[in-house]
Amino acid sequence: MTESDYFDTRWAELLPVGRDGGSGGYRRFAWTREDHTLREWFGGECAALGLDLTLDRMGNQWAWWGNPDETPGVVIGSHLDSVPDGGAYDGPLGVVSALATVKALQDSGFHPSTPIGVVNFGDEEGARFGVACAGSRVISGAMTAERALGLSDAAGVTMALAILVPLLAVLVQRWWLSALVALLMLGTALMLWAVTPDASMRAPWLLWVVPAVPAVE
Repeated sequence: MTESDYFDTRWAELLPVGRDGGSGGYRRFAWTREDHTLREWFGGECAALGLDLTLDRMGNQWAWWGNPDETPGVVIGSHLDSVPDGGAYDGPLGVVSALATVKALQDSGFHPSTPIGVVNFGDEEGARFGVACAGSRVISGAMTAERALGLSDAAGVTMALAILVPLLAVLVQRWWLSALVALLMLGTALMLWAVTPDASMRAPWLLWVVPAVPAVE
């Protein structure tokens, strides 16, 4: 597969996601179903390239070729969300081009001495919550996480709640895993409670039992 074929195939995969049938523009807003689809696509493409995918506290996705904890790296990429009825190229062109660049370097046999990262910044357009570049602002210190999470959309849904909803969906899908972990934690807490001789020290063991949240892959 040539570099052009790689790019064209990935670009074609993105074209239908979030496209409005009436206007023809794109509505890919942060923490929506379309955003989730794009994030899954990004994760899958990074895995196919053998990149290590990480997620920061604002939901920005970072895919690394090399270890940035050992040596400072260079990052390329952009974002996948859009303004209301936006065009196809703003954001996604930077992400697909970054992935294609890594693929071309790998195919050429290149081995970087400096880690190379591909980033998908979350909520860069600010179309839903009214503040542009929220994902990069928080991690750079330009905006506090508290302010970002308190932002609300036109329906009154806060960013905090919008982020929580996909997590709850994962829990519903994996209810059996949540139940199993919760039972194991409860059993451990009860065992520790039973073997604690001092009655005043027993309560904390029961308070230790909290709902377990499976890791989101």
